[in-house]
Amino acid sequence: MSGGRGGRTRFRTQHEIDGGDGYTVYGQLVDADTAAAERAIPLEVLDEASVTGDVTRDEYVTYDDVEVDKDSFIHKLQQLQKKNLWAKV
Repeated sequence: MSGGRGGRTRFRTQHEIDGGDGYTVYGQLVDADTAAAERAIPLEVLDEASVTGDVTRDEYVTYDDVEVDKDSFIHKLQQLQKKNLWAKV
C-alpha cells in the first residue's frame, strides 16, 4: 500500500511540501498497482519536496509534480528498496 494524496489546498510551483508530519498533504492508502499507474509518490518521500507544477486540491501528488530531496534518508532507502527488492519480483 502506498500513495501520497493531494494537498489540503492547491499547490503552486515552487511550494515546499512538509510531508507526512505536516499540514500541507494527507495520505491515502492505495494498492501498489494503482499507485504505480497514477505515479503517486509515497507520503514519506514528500518531506521537503518542491512542487514543479500546479497541483489541485485532493489530487494525487505524483513523481511528475515534485522534485524530491534526493539527500533525504527516506529517498535513499526507497532507492535501495527499488534496486534490491522490486528488481527481483
